[in-house]
Amino acid sequence: MKKIWKIMMSFMLVSALFNLDVYAAPPIQHEQNTSVNEPSTLLPKDIKTDTASEKTVRRGDFFVEADLVISDEGNGNIGALAVAYMEHAVDEVYISIYLDQWDEEKETWEQVAYYDAEFYAEDYPE
Repeated sequence: MKKIWKIMMSFMLVSALFNLDVYAAPPIQHEQNTSVNEPSTLLPKDIKTDTASEKTVRRGDFFVEADLVISDEGNGNIGALAVAYMEHAVDEVYISIYLDQWDEEKETWEQVAYYDAEFYAEDYPE
């Protein structure tokens, strides 16, 4: 009888654990913004525009590719254009942009600005 009781209790415990809700989300720390630690090269001063393209890294089945164009507009202005390609229609896209500056004394990149943006499908019907 004890053995049946233990089996029933174990089954109920496992069933309860399988029915729990689990939410996955990245930790959001707006007070402490840090740069993405990606290797980067400093372009020569005569190059005014650079492009990059990233293919999907398995983060789900909706993201396919992203293209980025960064340009030196002059007078300290920077232009950026990003295009994301999705496998399926999405309702919302959230992006973060980190602006880093090369510190020649430390020979490292230091973050000088941080931007967040949200785009909703209802604002861009096409």
